[in-house]
Amino acid sequence: MFDKNFNKWKVNNISFYELELKKDQLMTKMTKKRDLPSKTCPVCNRPFVWRKKWEKNWESVKYCSKKCSKEAKFLKKN
Repeated sequence: MFDKNFNKWKVNNISFYELELKKDQLMTKMTKKRDLPSKTCPVCNRPFVWRKKWEKNWESVKYCSKKCSKEAKFLKKN
């Protein structure tokens, strides 16, 4: 596992230096939760953050959960 030619440790023929570079590249693609857009639920008044499943219709999302959505419909009836 110790490569005498390059004086580096290797795992599966990838040096630790290359692994660190790949890790840094992946980390730059990731988005921190604090950087995601958020809204406030009108039923429970709690903030909720963008989710991947809401990617296409984020503008039309009003409620943080199905429970709040159902409760809003119930409150509208009464």
